[in-house]
Amino acid sequence: MFKSLIAFLFIALISIGAAAQEENPVSKNLPESFTDKVLSELKLDESTPEDAVKLLGKPSKDEFDDFSLGGKHGMFQVSIKRIIQTKDNEKAYRKLLYKKLGETDDVTLRFYEGKLVHVIIDYDLGRKEKRIPAYGLSEKYGVDFIILQGVTKDSKLSDFEGQKENTVPKVYEVLYTLLSVQKDKIYFVRVENNNSKAFWRSLASKPTKEMFPGFVLEMHLISRALEQK
Repeated sequence: MFKSLIAFLFIALISIGAAAQEENPVSKNLPESFTDKVLSELKLDESTPEDAVKLLGKPSKDEFDDFSLGGKHGMFQVSIKRIIQTKDNEKAYRKLLYKKLGETDDVTLRFYEGKLVHVIIDYDLGRKEKRIPAYGLSEKYGVDFIILQGVTKDSKLSDFEGQKENTVPKVYEVLYTLLSVQKDKIYFVRVENNNSKAFWRSLASKPTKEMFPGFVLEMHLISRALEQK
């Protein structure tokens, strides 16, 4: 009987522990990052401006403009704009701009013919507690990235589809660009690797074993419906 009582108490304690873990409000209410919320609830080629306003509220700007990959940080960096259908002369894109939401500095949403085709998320790296490490992007989104060195006039996005960066130690610039081309969308990410160690490694062309050091400065999610055919 004593053994039966011990077994009963043991099972009861396990059940109580499991219930406590299941009902732990801290576990249930862990805050989702704002980036995750935007990318999970707004869908490329599906979501409308009305969906965005319902989710995020009234934007700081609501206007029509051209397609651009410049963002705040793209002036001197590699771009894939030349291989995307831009309709430059038409101001065909409705742009909603949101400021200072969650960990973001700006969020830009572009719609073409009423559907979301481009998301730009800019980050303020001065907010250290909100930084997103670049090394975690592959696992977070389930895609492989390559370091984008440049594109030629004959390049196509399909040329980059399925590519994966090798793990050989390499030299990372203070600013570099990551690309992942999927069947229906493109991840285009600018990374700042700006610390004293990285700076001197870059100057000395000294490789590092760490994959994708630094923090995300700007992330684009782009529909492949815009790709030049």
